[in-house]
Amino acid sequence: MLSVLMLCCSWPLLALQLQQSRIQMHNGDILTGRIIGQTDSAVTLETSYHSAIMLNRKDIQLIQPVNTVQSGNTTQPIGDNSQTALQTGGTAPAADWSLEFDVSASNRYGKQDASLFNLVSSAEYRQGSWRSTLDLNYDYELKEQAPKTHQYKISPAIDYYLQQRLFWRLTSDYQYNYLAADYKNVDLSTGPGYALLAQQQLQLDLTLMAGLKRASFRDTEPLRNLLASTSLSYHFVAMEWDFNYQLSQWPLEIYSEGNLLKLLNQPLSYLHFNYELLSNAGLRYRLSDRVRLSWTYEYNLTDLEAFLPRQQSVSFDIKDLRQKLSIGASF
Repeated sequence: MLSVLMLCCSWPLLALQLQQSRIQMHNGDILTGRIIGQTDSAVTLETSYHSAIMLNRKDIQLIQPVNTVQSGNTTQPIGDNSQTALQTGGTAPAADWSLEFDVSASNRYGKQDASLFNLVSSAEYRQGSWRSTLDLNYDYELKEQAPKTHQYKISPAIDYYLQQRLFWRLTSDYQYNYLAADYKNVDLSTGPGYALLAQQQLQLDLTLMAGLKRASFRDTEPLRNLLASTSLSYHFVAMEWDFNYQLSQWPLEIYSEGNLLKLLNQPLSYLHFNYELLSNAGLRYRLSDRVRLSWTYEYNLTDLEAFLPRQQSVSFDIKDLRQKLSIGASF
């Protein structure tokens, strides 16, 4: 009788170890594999890309069998006092997709009238070891009824997780500027990334990339005399970072992301583009679970060097500083 009772109590654990399971981490990662061992402090998962991964139970948000992901009948929420057996009617798993957007608009009247509109959106979808993202940034600014800024940027990316924190990224950037001489820039790059910090409240991802940039210029009279072609190609290496810190006592989040790009070749002998820095940092204050206010400080820098005939080279920087207050939502 005792042996039968022990078998009945251990049956959910045995079933969990025999079938594929889906593990949702607090940092948003989703792992799929077969659980081959559990203790009070760790879960050992066998995946298709790694023989065995030991996960800290404190970093796990949810364990769910793969065959119940679609039906949603059985879940295993993980907490300080959770049991290793499956429980019915637990917390539903986090969605495989997410969507965020922020909108900023302003009008200023005085010595100089100005109007500004900015839209930033980001969509993400996770499936097994794959993560795909799509970022969109649109800027439009008027000064004295004349356009000062009018551009948009679309950035799709795909990540494949080789391990829990190690991933490989393939990304592309398409930027179109209605006013600038270099009206179109297309980047294609790839490289490894690593989650240096992957806690529930603190995340930091670093990515090293190598790729190709193609810049297209307008066929106007000044440029026609300077450029041999209306398009130039550059090889580059870059480092990207993505940092988030959620304060525990306040609905406040500190964030920063950016890209430092170094060009490896110079198609123009008289003008060298040395490096480019695109960065932003700011604060998000959550008004609710969905809606937030954001303050962002953007700092962009392009380092150039001009080589004039019979003169020393001249270095100069192009800087762009901006602050904006926006309202956004996440789903």
